[in-house]
Amino acid sequence: MYDGGNRFLKLIRGTCRVLEFELRLDYHTKTAMKKSLSIFLVLAFIPACSGNPEPISSPTPNTTATPSVLITEIPPTSITNTPTMSPTYTPTPIPGTPVTFSTTDDVKLVGTLFGEGATAIILAHQGSYAADQATWHPFARLLAERGYTALTFDFRGVGESGGRLGYGKLALDVNAAAQFLQNQGFQHIICIGASMGGTACMLAAQENTFDGLIILASTMTAGGGTDTLHISPEDLELLTPPKLFISASSDNPMVVNDTKQMYELSNEPKNLLFYPGTQHGTNLFYTPAGDELSAVMLRFLDIVSNQAFDLLPKLQPISLKNADKIQLLRTMEIPDYRKGKTSQCSVAFSPDGALLIGACGKNRVPIWNAKNGFLLRRLYDTPVQIVTCAFNPDGTQIACGGFDETITRWYVTTGGKIDSFDRHSAPIWDLAFDPLGKSLVSCSLGLLGNGTGKGEVRLWNIPSGALAWEFPGTRDYLSLSFNPLGGTIAYGSIGGHVGILDVSTGGLTRELADSSANIGDVAYSPSGRWLAAGSDDNRIYLWDTSSYELASQFTGHAGYVNGVAFSPDETLLVSGSHDRTLGVWNLTDQKLITQLKGHEREVLRVAFSPDGTLIASISWDGTVRLWGIPQ
Repeated sequence: MYDGGNRFLKLIRGTCRVLEFELRLDYHTKTAMKKSLSIFLVLAFIPACSGNPEPISSPTPNTTATPSVLITEIPPTSITNTPTMSPTYTPTPIPGTPVTFSTTDDVKLVGTLFGEGATAIILAHQGSYAADQATWHPFARLLAERGYTALTFDFRGVGESGGRLGYGKLALDVNAAAQFLQNQGFQHIICIGASMGGTACMLAAQENTFDGLIILASTMTAGGGTDTLHISPEDLELLTPPKLFISASSDNPMVVNDTKQMYELSNEPKNLLFYPGTQHGTNLFYTPAGDELSAVMLRFLDIVSNQAFDLLPKLQPISLKNADKIQLLRTMEIPDYRKGKTSQCSVAFSPDGALLIGACGKNRVPIWNAKNGFLLRRLYDTPVQIVTCAFNPDGTQIACGGFDETITRWYVTTGGKIDSFDRHSAPIWDLAFDPLGKSLVSCSLGLLGNGTGKGEVRLWNIPSGALAWEFPGTRDYLSLSFNPLGGTIAYGSIGGHVGILDVSTGGLTRELADSSANIGDVAYSPSGRWLAAGSDDNRIYLWDTSSYELASQFTGHAGYVNGVAFSPDETLLVSGSHDRTLGVWNLTDQKLITQLKGHEREVLRVAFSPDGTLIASISWDGTVRLWGIPQ
């Protein structure tokens, strides 16, 4: 009886290993019966499966450091993993037209055509239990509403299509769908695939000229044994269309790891987005993430279909020798822009230069891919009116502040909210991380909050969020800058004062009062040698920090200088002004090299990219603009 019991236990554990293998085949099962049997076995024999069966071999997780990519537009706390009965969006019930077409190996496939647009979208379904072309129909109707033609179809051996399901031949089915659309006269085709459908789209892109690819929760290998759908690193390197890789952050680890790896191996233009939860593929449409998922995909399709998904050209580092050749490269509109009654704005590059964040007005904070201008996401739960945002030094966090008098921190790689500091008594006007990321300084504007005309400068310990000190002062504060060498913080205030605070104590060590005008922005140079301040007397003041003696005053703007930033090599200073221009200045002779025109309203803040090839500016015209010099 004992031996028989052991043999039975081994049999059940072996069944569990088979089940695990089936589930690792990228969620694709070969028949509904096998899936049903697997589910029954799991429910019946969970205790036996907990006995440490032999591990199943799996691809080595990708350990390559993920670049600064955005993970989700949805706050994790708002996501549930229980699918609803219908997507959160409700497209008009546009009827589809049944169509049939055949593969090169004579398998008849059945599909449905939606819409009458000039750009056609292939929608390839996943292989989960009961999944077929109908899983794409709600999104296909939404595409038809937006002016696209969408083609859904059943893979071979699924639904009404003929043949027998075979993973190794799924790319032939996508090829047949593409050929059918070409025969209909479509010259622009984009392929979207979920799970095995995404892998099939990528392989089919080797044979077809797709304008773009959206890969939703796919793996590099689907199926197993002799019946395998596989895309190699070499294949990925050959994918030239714009690509958008998407997955749930807690999907099967193979899906998550492969999604990251496919993104890293493929060429630009590309983007990577993760959403919280465990839902696989098109099941993400049936969660609170559905609206955001469809919005991001539609945004990608609109850019690609308009043939505007171009990378920035190869750029030269901006220097004294070529600064007069700076030109406007790209304009990104702030989504849902509303200025608000009174507002400051901020713009910042991530430390690796891959991302660009803009804060201006009542809209949620947008974050773009700095290489191609694609809007990756907008931060959630941000204040009603945003004023300032900043990356921490290692690029893993974003901190924002505004009219709710609260600082909120977010993880860049998960989109998750870290915490909030809410001890200010007036709108937060500026904030900055220290060079090591161990503290964060913020300042407030009492004039617009408590009405006293007195704000505060406060230093917060990171990661605890504990208040280290407060400098109440006697005035309102408009801007802050950490000395890269540490030790001091500079502030700019109403009334023309620039103050220097001791980081350790918060004590005022000196106050520079060379102007009676308001100081809109202050900035230390990368080496800490210089301190610049923009003023509403239309000037820029420059101090040598070795003595804090005034070194120069730059004149040339015809309006309030609200933003200043140094080039990484400290040869140039860029400024943003209410005269709607950017000034580029030679730091050696303190002369204006060029004025950059293009904004339709006041320019608020400016930033240099870490590699010195880009200048970013943000304006009350509701745009962020990128400037540089093509090679």
